[in-house]
Amino acid sequence: MNIEMDLDLTFFADRLKFLRRVHNLTQENVAHACGLTTRTVEKLESGRHSPSEQTMRSLCRGLSIERGYFVKPTPAQEARQKAEMLKALRTTAVVRTTIVRTAQAVMNGFGGTHAWNLDVGEVAEEALPMAAALTDNVTDWSEVWDEISMSDQASAAAGLVESCRELEQAGYLVHLGRYQARRRFATGAPLLFTFGLLSIRSMAESENQSVALVPLADGWELLEKDVPKFDETD
Repeated sequence: MNIEMDLDLTFFADRLKFLRRVHNLTQENVAHACGLTTRTVEKLESGRHSPSEQTMRSLCRGLSIERGYFVKPTPAQEARQKAEMLKALRTTAVVRTTIVRTAQAVMNGFGGTHAWNLDVGEVAEEALPMAAALTDNVTDWSEVWDEISMSDQASAAAGLVESCRELEQAGYLVHLGRYQARRRFATGAPLLFTFGLLSIRSMAESENQSVALVPLADGWELLEKDVPKFDETD
C-alpha cells in the first residue's frame, strides 16, 4: 500500500534530499541507516515514486524525523515547521559506525567515553540474554576503562568481541560509534560529554550500515561545530 494521497511527491522528494544534504549523507548512507536499498532512495528523490507505509516508517525511524516533516505545510504551519526543523538539526547526532569484529574496533571506541547509548533495536526474545550480557559488560568496563592497563583493555576488548560474534551467529550485528554533545545551564560552563553508541541490529537490516542518526534528549545538543549548516535556497 502506498500513501500517495497524503503527500505532495515533489515536496516529499525535496525534503528528503534537503535532509540528506544538511547531514552530509549520500543516498547509500540513507539507505543503510533506514534499511532500504539505494535504488529505493534514488526513486524517492526523483519525485515520481510514492513510498509505501513501511518505507515511510523506515525513513522516519532511520532519520529520526517525524512523518509530518514530509507533509507539505500550509503557510500558517511553515514558520513553526522551520523552527522545529532547526531544533531537530541541533539535537540529532550523525554517528559514523563500525561493525565490531576486532578488539581494535572496541579499543578505538572506548577511551575517553563518558557515557553510553545502548540500543538493542528489535532483538528477538531468544537473543535478548546475549544482548543484555553484552550491554551489561559494556557498562561495567566503561566505568573503569581509562583506569586499567593496556593489557587489561585488550583482554576486555577480546571478550566483548567474542560476545559480538555470538550475536552475529544468531543473526545480529553490533555497531560501535562515538559522538559529542553538550548540556547548557542557566549559569556556569556547559557540560560536555563524549558518548559511545552501541547498536545491535539484525544482519539483514544493517550489514552495510555505516551511519546512524541519534536523537538527543533531556537538554543535550550538538556542539556548535557539529550543527549542520544549510542554505534555505539549497
